[in-house]
Amino acid sequence: MKRPAAPGEPHCRTCRAPILSLGGACAFCRTPVDPAGPDATPLAVVAFLERSLPDVIRRGRGLLGLGRSKDVTVITRTGYFRARVRAGGLALDPTLPPAEWVDRLVAALSLDATTDPDLRARLLRMGWALRA
Repeated sequence: MKRPAAPGEPHCRTCRAPILSLGGACAFCRTPVDPAGPDATPLAVVAFLERSLPDVIRRGRGLLGLGRSKDVTVITRTGYFRARVRAGGLALDPTLPPAEWVDRLVAALSLDATTDPDLRARLLRMGWALRA
């Protein structure tokens, strides 16, 4: 069940995730991408995570809980991951470059998926490459 990419945003042709290049490959599915191409906007990354993992994440919205999510938190067995849109940028916890943060998040979710068949199936349907 691949989610549609946001209109006008650069996205991976395999998994439809916003482009975050990690060594010339999509940080989500490891499909080769143009390393010189633009990376996705912070809001696109947060929105994609919210759409892709609705049962796994905690959302933080703007004033009164209205509007787009600007804060996404994922708690896995191995750690805590938080992405916040701040002043047009992306504040990540743990503090890493966005592509490395996504790679670490997918690795943690892959570990959780070893004992959760529903999560494993969801990640595979989205086209994400599970990490060993």
